[in-house]
Amino acid sequence: MFARKGAIGLVFVFAVLLFAWACAPTGARVPDDAALVRSELQRPHTPAEREAILRPRTLTSIGEMATIEGLEGEPVVGFGLVSGIEPGSSDKAIVPRQVVLEVRKNLMREETRTLEESASMMSSTETSIVEVSGVVPPAASAGDTFDVFISPMDRATGIDDSYLHAVPLTPYVTRDGQVTRGEPVAKARGQVKAASVAMQSVMAGGSPIRGGIVFDGGRCLTERVLLLRLDERHMSGRRAVLIEILINRRLAALGART
Repeated sequence: MFARKGAIGLVFVFAVLLFAWACAPTGARVPDDAALVRSELQRPHTPAEREAILRPRTLTSIGEMATIEGLEGEPVVGFGLVSGIEPGSSDKAIVPRQVVLEVRKNLMREETRTLEESASMMSSTETSIVEVSGVVPPAASAGDTFDVFISPMDRATGIDDSYLHAVPLTPYVTRDGQVTRGEPVAKARGQVKAASVAMQSVMAGGSPIRGGIVFDGGRCLTERVLLLRLDERHMSGRRAVLIEILINRRLAALGART
């Protein structure tokens, strides 16, 4: 008898706890997982319940739990060929062989030049091997343009009104503790205008150089995405979804006003 009453009591207590959990505010049992939070938000809710899910628990702004990455420009570099310089002013013998091979490959790949055509262009007294550098703007989209700077690597002069042949531009990245060039994120080509003042190379530790500039000569190949990175102490699937929803709400409200 006593054992049966005890079992009935336990069942009753369990039922009460289950009822209390079911009646608890929805926001109190939101799982800390992005997929489950999305699923929770898709269910029918009263406005108050939905706000309870979306409302941050202890923080008042996104800036308190996340930082934006990608607000700085991305330096890029490449090696190419300009034609139409002052005849006989370049000395290609001082250019590293690896750079020479890269420039020749660029001519064949980017402008579909034949091996004979690229060799002829490289040996011409009216061409110069150059370093091409620039900075891809933050949040740039594919097709956006930016200025690129030209620095002759073979002591060429008279580069004003010369032409920069197509060259891919890559950023420097760190892999296995070593700095190397990444995949192309932009391409450059166009009419070169001589720079009248010394320019600072975008390469780290570069020295002042005299060269040229191609206005809007660089063109982005990919989109530069801004990343919103959660601080370590605030990392969770729930907060990631909250930030996504709050930002989309804000953007929708701004779009409605314009």
